Amino acid sequence: MARRLAIMRPSNELADSVAIAESMGFEVTAVPFVDVQAADNSSFDEFVDRVKEGTCDMVIFTSANGVRFTMSRLADKEVFLDALRRTKVMVIGPTTRDALAKLGVEAEMPDTFSSEGLVAHLGNVQGKVIEVARSDHGAPVLIEGLRDSGATVHETVVYTIAGEHSEAQRELIRKAERGEIDAFAFTSSMMVRSFMAAAADMGVNIVDVLNRKVVGAIGKPTAEILESYGVRVTVIPDKFLFRDLLSGIRKEMV
Repeated sequence: MARRLAIMRPSNELADSVAIAESMGFEVTAVPFVDVQAADNSSFDEFVDRVKEGTCDMVIFTSANGVRFTMSRLADKEVFLDALRRTKVMVIGPTTRDALAKLGVEAEMPDTFSSEGLVAHLGNVQGKVIEVARSDHGAPVLIEGLRDSGATVHETVVYTIAGEHSEAQRELIRKAERGEIDAFAFTSSMMVRSFMAAAADMGVNIVDVLNRKVVGAIGKPTAEILESYGVRVTVIPDKFLFRDLLSGIRKEMV
């Protein structure tokens, strides 16, 4: 049985994602529906200074992109990394932990790879000063949960996520409309919005198409956005990892 899968991750994540999917037996159509770029904001230098000066108790990175774009903006990477090594660093999942490990920084992560899981893992953070480096579309539950648990939180947007529009996207949607894709892997809320907007621009009733196929979503926020459009989400993995998402999709397609 063919397992024809649509992957719509950003360009910098696409090749690795396709390799994982093909190793699991999927026939892949891969087109970016979102673009990630370094954020240009004045608060970045203040974030870096607080870490270097040791005035924070903890630094949280929510994604490998957060690590990558933070490092890309630093004038003196080693000074910042030395400061991180002296600070408690938390991440949401192993991909981000591994990105930091390559830089010589150890990080701790919760058993449940989500913002809610991280807040629960940390528990009472009364009086702590916490730095959070993430995208402009981060779930509010992380910041709100930490503040409700007593922390002073500084959120720094280090990269932005925006929808992309291209002819390749339109061709993917046409393939979906023709029934040539069996499963869809959504990994962010912005990806969902960009996909839905592209289909709407083409006049395609993509909700009906999706509801005849296997639809996977990483994380509750992504699943909720899909459901708000009327899409039935088939797979939400317990661990918010791309490989786990694909494993769940593959089981649904047996």
